[in-house]
Amino acid sequence: MYQQIDVSWQETPIWYEDLEYQVRVDIDGAIASYKPMNQSAKDYVLETPLPRLMKTVRKPVSQKPFGKFRVILTPKGVLEVSPWWGWGKRKF
Repeated sequence: MYQQIDVSWQETPIWYEDLEYQVRVDIDGAIASYKPMNQSAKDYVLETPLPRLMKTVRKPVSQKPFGKFRVILTPKGVLEVSPWWGWGKRKF
């Protein structure tokens, strides 16, 4: 997932605060969904690669294991990814 976001993020950031997202990734590594965790993340989501990277065809959430990750995009262009909950079958 880190590489997917990093390669797709080619624009110079235009925000002034860290954008924090909770990102759900399917077991095959595809981004299934994301949730903004702060106001700046909501305001600038279209300036990030997350909407473009969303997997378009998905199995029902309850049927497929996934991982949750904390994704931070900084105003200096740094991408940070860390585990949120690990693998599970919880609804996002």
